[in-house]
Amino acid sequence: MATLLKIDERTYQRYELDTEMPVKLWNLLLRVWGSRHPVDFEQTRPMTRDWNRDRDIERDTIERGDVVELQPVVGPLLRATVCLDRVHDGLVDEQSYGAFVTEFVGAVDGGQEYRGFFIGERVTFARANVIHLDQRVPATAARQASAEAAR
Repeated sequence: MATLLKIDERTYQRYELDTEMPVKLWNLLLRVWGSRHPVDFEQTRPMTRDWNRDRDIERDTIERGDVVELQPVVGPLLRATVCLDRVHDGLVDEQSYGAFVTEFVGAVDGGQEYRGFFIGERVTFARANVIHLDQRVPATAARQASAEAAR
């Protein structure tokens, strides 16, 4: 963490002991690691799922590039693109996923920031938090489409 913040280990230890962390460093920390976790989102069952039935195969996984809808305990309905894969990114918790907020669903007056959230914010969620998931375009289908367009 100290390396990420570009400070020495001793300075970071002082921050941990409740001394005041400079605002710029704190904002960087929040943007890099995020401050929203599975407990910050409602748990829903069962998750709904959508995919292109002509092109895709239904799957039961959450993968990088999928789009999810999440309802914070306090805040607007969010749409986010999955960016972390627990296997590839070394997350210890097998139920954790990460995503970047891309939209405030139904918020006509929502700009870059809305009700405490901002576009591009990193959030961590669990499978039980997902209201709806849209499967991403499979890599093979994307390659085929771009090859056909190039002809």
